[in-house]
Amino acid sequence: MSGAGLDWERELSATDLRALDAAFRDLVRLVGGVENAGLQSSRDKAQISRYGSPNVEVHAPVDVVARLEAVAGPVVTRALARLAGHVLIPLPPAGGDPEWAGYMARVTKETSDVLVKVSQALSGELDGGQAGTITAAESRALGLRAEIAEAIEKLAELDHGLKRLETPDAQRTAGGAAPPDKDSAGRRS
Repeated sequence: MSGAGLDWERELSATDLRALDAAFRDLVRLVGGVENAGLQSSRDKAQISRYGSPNVEVHAPVDVVARLEAVAGPVVTRALARLAGHVLIPLPPAGGDPEWAGYMARVTKETSDVLVKVSQALSGELDGGQAGTITAAESRALGLRAEIAEAIEKLAELDHGLKRLETPDAQRTAGGAAPPDKDSAGRRS
């Protein structure tokens, strides 16, 4: 059986493992270094160093990654998602009224950034390439995939806001009807 993007019946390539080790090293740096990572994960400094070493066939266990990501964010998880052909999208905090103007501003900015950079690549002016095509070099130079991932994240925030709006509790309180314990004037009954 295979997932989207990665054939799970094959071994991870050396390149894949180096990318995961590099993500772990980035995670360790974000939590304040090897010593802090050891304190956060209940592992000694030497073990943390081995987990991120490209020369050792020992990789960080999921509990260590989870503890460190609780402090620094999903660095390794994002690398794993990318390896599997997915994108990791953070959900906005639950509760409160959706901030529609903020959502729309962020979505508009990020999607505009994508369109501007795709237009630059399609123009053929970036590296003297042919107009109407995008080369791998142009994509990398412009950071197109990173821009698209940012736009997807902002669209997911908007989607999450709409999902919250559509839940039955949100409809009762935000959709014009008074909550069950209040009358139409908003007084407690």
